[in-house]
Amino acid sequence: MTRALGLVVVIAIALWPTKGSGQARASLVVPVTIGADPPSAAAAVIAREIGALPLDEAWARYEARASTPPPAPTTEELDRWLSRSRDAVRMLALAEHAAAREALAEGMAIAEQHVVELGRDPERVRQVLDTCLDDVRARLETHDDSAESRARACRALIPRGAPSPYRHPPEVVELLARLDAELERAPRGALRVESEPAGCIVRVHGIEVGRTPWASERLAPGELRVQVECGDERGRVHRVIAGEGASPLHVDARFERAVRSDGVLALAYRDRADADAHRFDDAIRLATSFDAREVWLVEARGSTLHVDRVDVVAQRVIASARATTERVAAAIADVRAGRSRDHRGATASEMTPWDPHPTPPPPADRTIEHVIGSVLGGAGVAAFVAAWATYGSRVDLGPELDATQPTDRDFIPMRDTWLNRRYAVWSFAASGAALGIAALPWLMIEADGAPWWSWIVAGVGLATSAIGIVEIATAGTCADDADHDQRCVDAAAAVDRGAIVIATSAPLIAVPIVYAVRDATGGATQVVVEASRDRVVVGARGAF
Repeated sequence: MTRALGLVVVIAIALWPTKGSGQARASLVVPVTIGADPPSAAAAVIAREIGALPLDEAWARYEARASTPPPAPTTEELDRWLSRSRDAVRMLALAEHAAAREALAEGMAIAEQHVVELGRDPERVRQVLDTCLDDVRARLETHDDSAESRARACRALIPRGAPSPYRHPPEVVELLARLDAELERAPRGALRVESEPAGCIVRVHGIEVGRTPWASERLAPGELRVQVECGDERGRVHRVIAGEGASPLHVDARFERAVRSDGVLALAYRDRADADAHRFDDAIRLATSFDAREVWLVEARGSTLHVDRVDVVAQRVIASARATTERVAAAIADVRAGRSRDHRGATASEMTPWDPHPTPPPPADRTIEHVIGSVLGGAGVAAFVAAWATYGSRVDLGPELDATQPTDRDFIPMRDTWLNRRYAVWSFAASGAALGIAALPWLMIEADGAPWWSWIVAGVGLATSAIGIVEIATAGTCADDADHDQRCVDAAAAVDRGAIVIATSAPLIAVPIVYAVRDATGGATQVVVEASRDRVVVGARGAF
């Protein structure tokens, strides 16, 4: 008999549901939204079909366990709070305590609900404390034993600051002072707040107390409402218990910006890139907080529904489906069975499950491009060297031409040589510019659009070209058939220098232009160089 009874006890213990098992669900459905889009209505349908936690229950449970959105009191609520507080003061003066306590109860309900917002304004903080102490006064004057506990609650609600002077009777002021003295002597609550990133504002009951990492061992014991704000947005409200040995509150600012709990627990992102980068990890994090084994991500993109089923334990995508509104049921059945199918066409087709962390393609082998660019660039440098060498030989020939007379036998051949070298200088300079520009698409590093430094390079090129233009503009003039004295030689040298300098600046000026063209055409543009004895043409061929 004893052995049989023991067996029954063992079986009963084995079958007894563990704590919370009646509320545990294997699956969690999380809507995903981009920008201001509302959560997909299909998410509730999917949760019901697969037996997941209902969306409204997931929302309520997350807010109870983790955090809530910051309250946003309306103007009507704030006006009502102030109005009822003023009514209470008047009723207390007339000893109408019942009516005063009724007005105070209504006013304090609004103040307590929105204390984290009211706490941002020091004047409103004082008004909240005054209203709460008016309630203490009403209890003291009616000999209510709860007056002291109410005063403790007032100090817990507004842990810092003094009430308005001359507003409260001595009994209330003395009671608050005595409680403050007791709190100073009593063990205090400890709290540590950390954030990613660090340096964010920490608020307790809306009052700014420091920046992360922040810690204090001088807090009023009990529940605190803590916010961490890393930008202009209001931080979500965390309800924490300050006490010795309490775990630190760690807030991930980016994750908190993504979480939405306004009637439905969802993930919301600024743009597609933000969603693609974080929704997988964020979904697993949410599911883990519910002890769910899998999470279904549901997103409406226009008329198409995207459904992705994620294994939380293995951290992998089990199946994915894409479907139109009319074929959601078929998509749910496929994903539930572990099949990835596309239901947007006339018939369903197989598809690859969503890859949340795709391996980036290996960088393209640009060896050939670099070789071509190096050859073109080297040829361009050689052309500029030849231009300067030809320029130097022409300058050296000038004095000899100046020393001859038109009647000398060597004058005509020497003059023709001196004149023809001008064309050689210009041709070499133009070839160097053309080859330098042609080398740019092959040698430039990859970038989106024209990087900032390319405009600096272009600025240097513009400044250099300005020097060349000044050289040409200030050079004298000399007809080909005139006496070729030193004045003509100097003028020709200035023109040649200006031409070479302008040609040298052309590749520098072209750097941001080539970047912009390549970005606009997706890299499909080809730079074309056509050179002949009479002209050099540089162009681009492709789709603009």
